[in-house]
This record gives sequence, C-alpha cells and structure tokens, in this order.
Amino acid sequence: MPNTNFALQPSFTLKGELTYFDFRMLNQGGFGITYSANAYYILGRIRQMARFAVKELFPRDLAVRHADGSVGVASGK
Repeated sequence: MPNTNFALQPSFTLKGELTYFDFRMLNQGGFGITYSANAYYILGRIRQMARFAVKELFPRDLAVRHADGSVGVASGK
C-alpha cells in the first residue's frame, strides 16, 4: 500500500486550465504520485464534469510535504 503521508489531501484544489478537485491517490513510485481528480469543463454551453489522471512529480527522497500542504526540501539531502 502506498505511503499516503506524501499525498495531496482529497480537499486539495489545483488550478490551471481546469480546476481539479476531489483528489484520490492511485499509486506512488520513486519519482511521483498519480491521482484521480474531478474537473468541470464547458462543452458547447453545457457544464460537464470529468475524472482525470493527474501526475505530480514528487521525488520522495528529495521532497517533503508539510502539514499545510506546501512542499519543501527533505532534510539531510
């Protein structure tokens, strides 16, 4: 089972071209974490919701996630 201490919390929101929300960690490897997340988009004039796979580059040997969700350099590296 993946170590969820490094993962984004389900309440996290990522804003880009779309706004992704409701993150759920799918798997974690040495270089990153893959999530499923929801986002709304407009198709014509109709608002749709879709689920996406989102990959976060998070080398666990080099980075640490703080309690507030921010990311910093792992100590001793």
